[in-house]
Amino acid sequence: MRSLLLCSRAPWPLHGGDRIRTWHLARALADLGEVDVVAALGPDEDPDAVRAALPFVRRLHLPVLARGGAALRALGALPGDRPLQQALYDSPALRSAVQQALGERPDVVLAHLLRTVPWLPRDTPPLVVDVQDALSQQYASAAGRGHGWRRLAMTLERRRLAPAEAACVDRADATTFISARDARAVLPSPPGRWAVLPAVVDPQAFGPGPERPDPDVIGFVGQLRTAANRDMLEHFVRRVFPLVRSARRDVQLHIVGRGADRAIRRLARTPGVVLVGAVDDVAPTLRRCWLTICPQRFGSGVQNKVLQSLAVGTPAVITPVVAEALGPVEGVQVGGLDRSFAMRTVELLGDPDERGRLSRAGQAFIARQHHPSALTAALSDLLAALGASPPG
Repeated sequence: MRSLLLCSRAPWPLHGGDRIRTWHLARALADLGEVDVVAALGPDEDPDAVRAALPFVRRLHLPVLARGGAALRALGALPGDRPLQQALYDSPALRSAVQQALGERPDVVLAHLLRTVPWLPRDTPPLVVDVQDALSQQYASAAGRGHGWRRLAMTLERRRLAPAEAACVDRADATTFISARDARAVLPSPPGRWAVLPAVVDPQAFGPGPERPDPDVIGFVGQLRTAANRDMLEHFVRRVFPLVRSARRDVQLHIVGRGADRAIRRLARTPGVVLVGAVDDVAPTLRRCWLTICPQRFGSGVQNKVLQSLAVGTPAVITPVVAEALGPVEGVQVGGLDRSFAMRTVELLGDPDERGRLSRAGQAFIARQHHPSALTAALSDLLAALGASPPG
């Protein structure tokens, strides 16, 4: 089987849920046959580094998106009904690269996110659209929590995303999602063929290590620019962390991630809060934490931060929103905001035996449900049903 994967951003470096998703999709497709990739490259990104990180890809097409082009495309989209998620990632160079890749006659095209669907001509091989997260739901939740121009932009985008998602589902021969919850959010009864392609964790990157957990360290890992992550941090530090500190005076919250701005740095002045910032390898940092937190209040998708934490053996305290997306998850404590979340956190900080039990359960859960082989198997079944690859 020969496949073509379309990505709005290069699948490397693995910063952000979309890059993690497309890197694993490319590897899974390579397990099933030859795979070519078309991905938009930022003006400051190194194409040689991207190629080195995807040795399993047969051919990479990496058109560069000009620095000033995004603003012009956004302005051009504002008067119409086209979502910025599509306008910002559209360019003649990308359409040309897709046409060239289609000349290789792939058996199937997998378009990641609705951003990439406009690059395709109407007459294509069997098309699978990986919607991944329910973006319309994510923007609907975030719009009410933004401020100023951000709130206006989110409100405008929210109104455009739902019909765009529906149009992508209608056009595709099959649609895939990262969770059943996201599938239900996009369309209550998705027409045609659809499947859940699970989020996965690389066992070589996230596994046991020599680091020992510190019983007084709570970890939070994430891209610090996203609305959902900022909301988690601000709410936890202001409303939940004081309750935890009242019971455990020496506990610290370590914030790990890229994109800390002035507001995040102000949060880091709170007693007990430490801004670690970006790290090259997050796995050792996760192993040093007694537990991690994911106090998500809104959003969509599956939280990679939780899966990575469980994979290295560090339990997590999560909200029901996170648990719903993961399904019957193990290795976690679930607490609603605010006092319940604080209680679950304090209980786990003071119970080494329970931490050990959750650590083992979480690693077993990841190995069973979120190993790369689970993604390859789900993708193989879907493509076989489309006639794009032989069963088995």
